[in-house]
Amino acid sequence: MFSVFHNAHSGPCPRLWLVLSLAILWLLTSVAASRAATLPTLIFQGNEALSEAELRVAAAEELAEMERSGPRKDLADDAAFQMELACRQAGFAFATMNYQYETDLAQEAVRITFSLEEGPRVTVSRLEFTGQPVYDHARLRAFFPNAPAGLLGPSGKFFYAESTIRESLAALRNYYISQGYLEIAIADPALAFTEDRSHVDITVEVEAGPRHLIQEVRFSGNMLDQVSTELTTVADDFRGLPYFSRRQLLIKSRIQELYGNAGYPDALIRIDELQGEQPGDTILTATIESGPQVTIDRLEIVGNNRTQEEFIANRLHLQPGDTYTAAAKRDSFQDLYRTGLFSRVDLKLLGQTGSDNRCLGVTVEETPAREVSVEAGWGSYELLRFILGIRDRNFRGSGRIVRTEGAFSFKGKSIECGLTDPWFLGTDIVADLPVFFRSREEPSFTRQETGTSFLLSERIREHLSASLGYAIRLTRITNLGVNISQEAPETGYNIASITAQATLDTRDDIFFPTTGYRLFMAIEIADEFLGSEIAFNRLTAGGRYFRLLSPALTLGLRYNTGIIVPGRQQTTIPVGERFFNGGENTVRSFEESRLGPMDLNDQPVGGMAYNVASFELRRRLSERFAMTLFFDYGNISPNHSRDEEGRPAFADRDELIHTTLKEYLRDFRPGIGLGLQYLLPFGPARLDFALNPAQRQEAGEERYAVHFSIGMAF
Repeated sequence: MFSVFHNAHSGPCPRLWLVLSLAILWLLTSVAASRAATLPTLIFQGNEALSEAELRVAAAEELAEMERSGPRKDLADDAAFQMELACRQAGFAFATMNYQYETDLAQEAVRITFSLEEGPRVTVSRLEFTGQPVYDHARLRAFFPNAPAGLLGPSGKFFYAESTIRESLAALRNYYISQGYLEIAIADPALAFTEDRSHVDITVEVEAGPRHLIQEVRFSGNMLDQVSTELTTVADDFRGLPYFSRRQLLIKSRIQELYGNAGYPDALIRIDELQGEQPGDTILTATIESGPQVTIDRLEIVGNNRTQEEFIANRLHLQPGDTYTAAAKRDSFQDLYRTGLFSRVDLKLLGQTGSDNRCLGVTVEETPAREVSVEAGWGSYELLRFILGIRDRNFRGSGRIVRTEGAFSFKGKSIECGLTDPWFLGTDIVADLPVFFRSREEPSFTRQETGTSFLLSERIREHLSASLGYAIRLTRITNLGVNISQEAPETGYNIASITAQATLDTRDDIFFPTTGYRLFMAIEIADEFLGSEIAFNRLTAGGRYFRLLSPALTLGLRYNTGIIVPGRQQTTIPVGERFFNGGENTVRSFEESRLGPMDLNDQPVGGMAYNVASFELRRRLSERFAMTLFFDYGNISPNHSRDEEGRPAFADRDELIHTTLKEYLRDFRPGIGLGLQYLLPFGPARLDFALNPAQRQEAGEERYAVHFSIGMAF
């Protein structure tokens, strides 16, 4: 049945489609040809100083309209005007732009010829101010264009453009008014051109007139006792300042803020101006009508399609029964906006103005809560790496964050699921509960970790944060060399620890900082009473400092250190918990973990302590490219493995600690090199070449190392 239906109706279809396709093709070709025919031919003549491209940019809007709607004479006229204006702004004060509009009816073509007569480029030889300008020449000259610098410094001359002079005089007039010279009179500039019109002297007559100063600020009307001290401060702050009309608005705003913070949001203030005994003396009188003190009787929240009302109400600093204050309203706005859940937040009092009890209306617009992220990176050791994440930033409308994230590279993989509460127990403390699995192939072993943690963190001040957490993890060490296993035999163990950390960070940018510093210190304690099979105390600390030496040159300094001390019943530390050094982010003249003690198979065994110090000069070459000169210096303690010393593994805890401290600041290895960075939005792509100037061939050290990665070394 289907085949009969198909045969009966399929015959004409191919021919019909062929005809339609040819018709559409002919129509598109005709439209393209018609459009090409309507585009005008533009010819530029006489332009020597300004290029054709610069002239086209000056008339970009008019030329674009010709492409959209076809050539018209009025558009050509406007384009010529814009080009002429651009020439005059460049200093060609007598430039004229003419054009010829020609139509070829036979070919339906239009040709527009723009003919420019540039004339001389006019230089301002002298700029003088006469009359009673009050201020010296240097201060007034600062409102006019900067002079081009020559070999001996600024010449004091600049190119003349009428529009620029007008703008400079307008800015100068506004400055005088802001200083209290309300009757300022600036005459039109007198221009004296040379005979060849290549230079001009400009004379500007300025009559400043009397200066108006605020002699006194007085208050009348409903004076509240609770703001009397603050009103006196307002009067003191404005006394003696230059007077201009905007001062009234500033005083009014200060008074409204004071009354608003006292619970009077409907306060009305009228400012009256009186003349003092001396010319220019101004007395301002603020008449205040306070209105009623307002109490919040209820909340009205709208726009929260997903977010719970309780969550929004908990972020508010104004609750039913509270006296309204402008400061509480401002803090409520900031706390709601800071959650990141809303693209717009609006708070206002609802109800009849003048009423004692008002409703606080809260209107929000929610941002998308669910997001999927894909990130790619590169490291000289891990090579290509991917991170795939799924996140809900407003889980069940509670403001809590649920996430799942997987990371994959040639050297490892990890997956983590977590729940974050940014306002744990109604405070500003952030609580995080992740569950994770990690696997990473190190140069001398492979480590697998499965565990969970509970972390509390808080921003104590603007730049200071602290955290405290408990973690428990099951660690398995595989692919461990024979000699390493003799020195650190533990290959499977549980660690339960408490970690505390404090961080002070004032850097201006996390990816490519130019100023500021970052200091941190952390201590981790693992012990049997916490549920750990391995006992130790680990201390890590460090700092980074950045200083701008010039607009394009930044100095960067870094020092990191760490030490791990085994517990009372421990004689050594498993290799998976030790410190390693060398690589793209530490001493860059070494490959990953290749700095420090080795076993007899030339595999790194790590150590109980480490140090890394770095010096960098970072120079910005362009908007996207930068270059660095760096010097790295670091070590691992103990400096040598027991295999290298021909001795058995440590059997005494005290001996291990003594050796670690004795060699803590010994046997530093250097690295010096150059780096090139391409600055990306998520961090710079970095290529570093590092030389080892003190190569130890007998220890198997390489002469140099090359690293390519994403992100700066520090």
